[in-house]
Parts: sequence; C-alpha cells; structure tokens
Amino acid sequence: MFLPSSLKNNLSPGQLKRQEEILYEYKEGLSFTEISKKYYLTRERIRQITEKALLFEIKELLDQGNEINPDQFLRRERHNHLLKMQKRRGIP
Repeated sequence: MFLPSSLKNNLSPGQLKRQEEILYEYKEGLSFTEISKKYYLTRERIRQITEKALLFEIKELLDQGNEINPDQFLRRERHNHLLKMQKRRGIP
C-alpha cells in the first residue's frame, strides 16, 4: 500500500494495517477529524501518524536515488489532500 518498507519493518501487523488505512484515508481526502472518529484517536495523533508516514515516504524516495525537495513534497501532499477534501464536500 502507501507505507514505505522502512516504516513497515518497525510496526506490528496491527499497527501496520491501521497506519496504512489512516494514510490511505488521508490521501483520499478525509479530514483528521473524520479519521480520528473512526479510530478513536485524537486529531493530533492522526496528524502525527500521517506526518511520520509521509516523512518515511520521503526517506524511501531519497534512498532510491530520487532527487526531491522534502518541503515541496510535503506541500504537494498537503495541497492534494485539501483539493480532495474540497472535492468530497462539493466545493469548486
């Protein structure tokens, strides 16, 4: 799924499944609040989980030899997330 292998190696199977689902839902445009209600976690914890997963994604891309700017990557991911949230809510 979305989680990089460097993060997968450090998680139990239950944690791995939950974090993959959280990152997938984030990338599909669900808000931190919507995700937090589903998993009974705080919005802040959901933000931390997605941030950590995105940072590991950056690390894996860099380890593969890709030349990316981490700040631009995070900005693009957040921008895409906001666009998907707006689309889900019917905001043009």
